[in-house]
Amino acid sequence: MPCDQIILTHCEFLPNTTDVKLLKLALEAQGFTVRETATGLSFTRGYREQGSYEKRSGKLTLPESVDGNSVKVGYSTEVVKEQASKLGWNDSWDVDEEGNPTVEISKRGW
Repeated sequence: MPCDQIILTHCEFLPNTTDVKLLKLALEAQGFTVRETATGLSFTRGYREQGSYEKRSGKLTLPESVDGNSVKVGYSTEVVKEQASKLGWNDSWDVDEEGNPTVEISKRGW
């Protein structure tokens, strides 16, 4: 690949129902600097890695080096954390042997 070429991949989230705040947290957890815009999010990591999220269409544009599934897992993680907090549950996070996040959730007081 020529050194002046940037390849992007696309990932779809549900338009108008994706929580942009949680998506921002998921991207920040992967090392991106995220900026909210009028139409969604703009994010960068380093000099060449950049992407965007459009709220209206649900379209997430990622650098080639980023796996869309890792962003979806990160977003799901943030959703679980938020819901556990809202419901007053304890959540304990870990990583399994394959590097996947795992969680144990329990009601407080149990």
